[in-house]
Amino acid sequence: MSNLGRPAFSGLIYFAGVFCAGLYFTFSAVQGEMGLFRRAEIQADRDSLAEQLDGLKADVARMENLTRRLSDDYLDLDLLDQQARDKGNSTYFPDRVEPMLPEVLSNGLCSLKVGENRACLAVRMVFDAEGKKRSHRFVRGLMRSH
Repeated sequence: MSNLGRPAFSGLIYFAGVFCAGLYFTFSAVQGEMGLFRRAEIQADRDSLAEQLDGLKADVARMENLTRRLSDDYLDLDLLDQQARDKGNSTYFPDRVEPMLPEVLSNGLCSLKVGENRACLAVRMVFDAEGKKRSHRFVRGLMRSH
């Protein structure tokens, strides 16, 4: 018998199998675990994380600057003044103290200690007999606690 008019069935099955395998590998290359879409997701995640890392680095740099500004070696008076204004005063609780100034200052230079001279700013005011202020003058001085 001759098959001149019809294609061979085995050839059709072979080409259908090759076509299906090609579709499978194409789908895997596009959608699989390491496919093109997954790579695009990874790239987008990487870009997002890089932006977050840049933001965190900027925050760390800002905090390091503030820390340096309040360190023992260098004291930024503008920042210190701003912190004192924000806090307003030292608060004393039964179990702790919330100082207005950083601890290195509130327990050190700005704290009265027995027998030690401390720099201070004083005001000298003159009042009349009726209690009205007539004049005032700011002076620098030294204070010693006994």
